[in-house]
Order: sequence, then structure tokens, then C-alpha cells
Amino acid sequence: MSKISHEKSLASFFEEVLLNERSIALSWSNKNVVGVGDISKWSKENYLFNCNKCKHSVVRSPYSLMKNQTCPYCNGRKLCDNDLCESCAKKSFLSSSKIKCWSSQNTVSARNVSIRSGIKYIFNCDKCSHSFETSPDNIAHGWWCPFCANKKLCADESCEICKLKSFACHPMSEHWSSKNLLNPRQILKYTHEKYIFNCDKCGHSPIISIICVTLQNHFCPYCANQSLCDDLKCETCIEKTFIMHDKSKYWSDENDKLPSQVFKNSNIKYKFDCPNCNQIYIAAPYHVSNGKWCKCTINKTETKLKQFLKQKFTYDVRTQPTFSWCKNIKYLPFDFLIEKFKLFIEIDGRQHFVQVKNWGNPVETQKRDIYKMKQANFHGYSVIRIFQEDVWGNKNNWEMNLLDCIKKYDIPVNIYIGNKYTYPYTKIGSIYKQREDLADESVLCAIEFIDDIINNEYYRTIFDNNKIDHSQTQQFQKMLLKNPYFLKTLISFIRHMFKKGSWKK
Repeated sequence: MSKISHEKSLASFFEEVLLNERSIALSWSNKNVVGVGDISKWSKENYLFNCNKCKHSVVRSPYSLMKNQTCPYCNGRKLCDNDLCESCAKKSFLSSSKIKCWSSQNTVSARNVSIRSGIKYIFNCDKCSHSFETSPDNIAHGWWCPFCANKKLCADESCEICKLKSFACHPMSEHWSSKNLLNPRQILKYTHEKYIFNCDKCGHSPIISIICVTLQNHFCPYCANQSLCDDLKCETCIEKTFIMHDKSKYWSDENDKLPSQVFKNSNIKYKFDCPNCNQIYIAAPYHVSNGKWCKCTINKTETKLKQFLKQKFTYDVRTQPTFSWCKNIKYLPFDFLIEKFKLFIEIDGRQHFVQVKNWGNPVETQKRDIYKMKQANFHGYSVIRIFQEDVWGNKNNWEMNLLDCIKKYDIPVNIYIGNKYTYPYTKIGSIYKQREDLADESVLCAIEFIDDIINNEYYRTIFDNNKIDHSQTQQFQKMLLKNPYFLKTLISFIRHMFKKGSWKK
């Protein structure tokens, strides 16, 4: 053996411990045939060390000692064979309160097993007399018999304790399917695991969680209208599906399910292809089954007019278009748009002229209509308004009148088809009609300015003053508009601004 320098020897390690007044559990044993100064402190060969606390002899290598100076007997990881050693006896399973449950089937004695061991051993339950395997460490943490804890069943058919805890004692066990690998006696009656049952009412074989049957009193989901089978020959399920409804032929291909896979009273929304308007209609089968359908069947006049436009024109006709420049709190849609002619078509029902039940005030409706017309004209669109009852009842030669008006207009105009349109609708029409004869830009601007005060005051009130009634403001504006001096001054002011170059047309 080559000579080891003192600095590299194990002796230098112990000297360093003493010098720094540190304490370690292990010290060099005199039973070793070599001295502590002849051994490298990084040697991996095993030597004897004495524990300064429990007096046990420990076989360790200097290398492991440098990393961990604890005694395995002191920390309970190891037990000695000396039956007279009280220190190890206290750390063995012999000191456990469950020592009387230690089974004689174990090949080692409880004295040789640590009370914190993770190895499993056999125990006899002191309550139910079952034998089971667990580790002393689990027992130390409060875990005990799995049979008493309703986590396990024994295989003994004569054991009444386990039989009462199994699904075999439940009356629904008679519906147990032979397709299951286990029998009801082998299944805990409150388990969450799912098994196959045979329903004697509908003939289905549902897969159900045991606890749903025993605790929640649930059974066949097919009888409870919670599930549908995939068998198209099953009359029981087919009669409950939406495929039996006459509207199932309009079921959209965009749906992720077939009508035969959906309950006819389902509240989940699906897509339908409306044959009337050729639009996607989204609704729940429950609502469709109760008579609801696409809004085009409610707005029958709009549907009729759209079909008429499609027959007469090949141009694209948009329905219910909205624009960012035409809204108050919400977007205000137009009924129809023929973009090629920059032309809107609006259908007006009786609620636009007189008070109709379940509809708003006709005065407010007219103000909203005028606002939409004003915005459309300002953005280069003409507007045709037609009376709904004329279209639906084929009155007043509405078709010819409408066809004569559908064209491109150089200047935006507002056209009224029907004898229902009086002031304030015609106010906008008269103003734009005058434009063709008025050459003075200042007069045009003054008229448009005054018109804006009349027609848009209501919506400015909504935006700026949160719907507060401004009747006094309206009366004041009407008084100004009737004052010739005000109109003359306004026109003079606008002419001055044009000459100055501050305003441009």
C-alpha cells in the first residue's frame, strides 16, 4: 500500500472536525487492521466505525462518511440483531400498537422490521379478521384494513361482511350483463367504475357507473331520454330523434351530428338550410319541434319582395345590410340593398304610420326612418320606400311602380311608393328635389343645414344627453326656422364662409 499524505488521510478529516468543534455520530473503530492515518478520506472500501450515541458498529466507507456522517441505527433505517438492544426495539414494529395484528405468515419477525419500513407485510385485521398486505409506514400514517375501509372485497363467498358491501346485495344486480368480466359479488356497491347492464324495458345494454345506480337511483339512460343508440333500426330511439320531424330534411351539413343523433327536444342549437330564403337558420330542435322556423316565414312580405327581385334582376340583392355610418346605440339595418344601383329598398308596415300593438311609437319610428334616409343620401345612396300592405296584398300596381324606380340615380333621391307617405317623410324628398333647381351652393348648404336640425335632433339628443327630453330645445329650433331673419342671416353667413374659403362643397 502506497503511503498516504496526512492531508489526504481520514485522520486529517477527524482532526478538522475537532479543530472546528464540530460533532459527528461516527468515529474510527479499533477493530480495523489499519490505522486511520493510513486510509484516504475518499476511499470507497468499507471499514468499521463506532456510533458515539447508540454504540452500534457501522460498516461504512470513508467516501460515504464524508457525504453523510449519520448513523443508520440512530435514524431507524437499520436494526441490529441483539434482542437486548432497547434502542432498536423501540424503532422496530415491535413498539407499534398494531403489533398484535402481525401475521405469523410473515417470514421475518416484527423485531427485525423498522416501524417506518416501506416494505409490505401481512397483517390480520382486529375488526373484520381479514388478512391484508400493507407497509408499516402506511400504518404509521393512519392507513389500515382495506376491507374495513370499503376499498377491497375478499373472494370468500361465505363472507357476509364483504357480500353486504358488494353490488350483489343490490336489487339492480339482476340486470347485470354477462359481458362483464367480473360478477356483482366482486364489485363494491359504491364504486365509480362503469359496467354493462341489461335493460328489460327498452332492450338496450347501457354502460353505467355503479354509484349512479346505488346512490343516485339512476339506471337506463335510454329510457330516461339521456342517450340515443346508433342502431337506425331501433324504433325506441328513432322516435325520440329529430329525424322523425319533417324539418329534418333541412338539416345542414355543417352540423357535427346527424338528426338521428339528436333528440327532437334538444335545447342545443344546430344549423338548418332554409329553403325559402336560402340562408342558414340556427335554432334548437326543441324550438323547431314547437313550430318555430326561419324569420323569413315571419317576415313573409320581405321574403315575397326578395323573390320578386331575384326573378327580375340578376344583380346581387343583399338583405338586412348594416353600416358603421348608420346607427344610434345599435346598427340600423336596411331591408334590401342593390349595390349596383346604390339603392336601398325599405318596406314599411302599418306600425310606421299608426300605433300598432306590441310596436313602438310611430313618431319615433318615423324619426328613425328619416335618420336612415338622411345617412343613406349623404353617403350616395338612394332610398325607395314601399308600403307593406301593397306588396302583400298586390295592391296599387306596386310591381310596375317598383320596377320603374329601380335604376341608377345621378343625385341621391328618396322615392315613396304608396299613398301613406306624408310629412315628415316627404320633407327629405322635397329638399333633394329642389337641389336640381338650386345653383347657389350657399342656399343648398343652408337648406341641408336646417334639414339636419329637424331630422337629426332626436338622435343627437340620445347620444349627447342620454335620452333626456328636450322639448324646449325643439320648440326653440322650430321658432328659429320660422324666423325669416334667422334664415337670411344663416344663408349670408354660409355665403361668407364659401367666399372666405373656410368651407368647401
